[in-house]
Amino acid sequence: MSDWKSAFEEWQEFLNQVEDARYEIDGLYATTWYRGQEEHAWPLLPTLLRSNVGNDARHDSEAETVRAAKTDLRDLLDEKTHLKKELTRLYAQGNAARAAATSDAYSQSTQAVAVAKRRVTAETQKAMKANQLAAGERELFAEFAYRAAAGARESSWRVLAQARHHGVPTRLLDWTESLHIALFFALRTYTASLEAEWRRRSEKVPHFFVPEGVTEPCVWILNPKGAGARSTGRPGIRDFEREGSYDYFDNLLQDETWPFEMPVPIYPPLRSPRIDAQRGSFTVHGYNFAPVEEQYSRGILRRISLSPPAAVFGVRYLRNFVALDDFAVFRDLDTLGSGIALYTSPWGSG
Repeated sequence: MSDWKSAFEEWQEFLNQVEDARYEIDGLYATTWYRGQEEHAWPLLPTLLRSNVGNDARHDSEAETVRAAKTDLRDLLDEKTHLKKELTRLYAQGNAARAAATSDAYSQSTQAVAVAKRRVTAETQKAMKANQLAAGERELFAEFAYRAAAGARESSWRVLAQARHHGVPTRLLDWTESLHIALFFALRTYTASLEAEWRRRSEKVPHFFVPEGVTEPCVWILNPKGAGARSTGRPGIRDFEREGSYDYFDNLLQDETWPFEMPVPIYPPLRSPRIDAQRGSFTVHGYNFAPVEEQYSRGILRRISLSPPAAVFGVRYLRNFVALDDFAVFRDLDTLGSGIALYTSPWGSG
């Protein structure tokens, strides 16, 4: 049976793993981003891409072209392998005349394979770029921009960040420079269960227990500058709003000429009390809709899971020693009011 002492030891082990991961991604003395998730098995996908409904169908015709190119390549590789075996056999038999003819055929086959490989690469890239938009993406942005009365001259990146801020599905994925903020989100399920029981018991030292039915939380750790170098060829975090070189509306929604396949780390286009409190930043997904962890190597991105005892200790640590509650993270009057009602009055939050 775990207790607070053993939970503390597992918490320390989690912190050691975080430090090791930062070292492994060259983030120990550089900018490091974190993302907390309540379930370690959840893919790193922005809200817009978490449902594949409509997205798969958009790429069916392009995918069929890629499959045909790959089939042709496999056939050519089989033929090349056969010719190589035949050539070896003819040389062994000393049949120079037939070996010479087969050698010519083998050279032609090698050239054909090279051409087929280039075709597969080209068709794959074409398929990825052919439909850069996710299903409904243009409609979601237009609806929000219209109803939020966003001006025509307002940066489309700012409008996109505002839409994300207010719950509209976008291709932006939230990250934070603070491990504490990442843990706050990773431990939400644990926090709700533990604090309800701790308030009910009203003990001086909270009762240690692991809630039933909770999932395994985790924290992702990213080297954003390394990710920037990998995705754009330029080390660092991009500021697309100030750069003016790539516009969300022009390059994605309108022309579909977005040049980046992989997620790009960007500074937040919108500053708000909530983003500042969360020390937030984003990655913006490119035309490859695969999860972030499938696109970046372990040298750039790592995942660290929390054991149940470590998660329980983490909840107590964040509340008692970091004073991290909903209002500290979301910075709005609703969370302030509910927090006051919950912790300072006998009436609860109902």
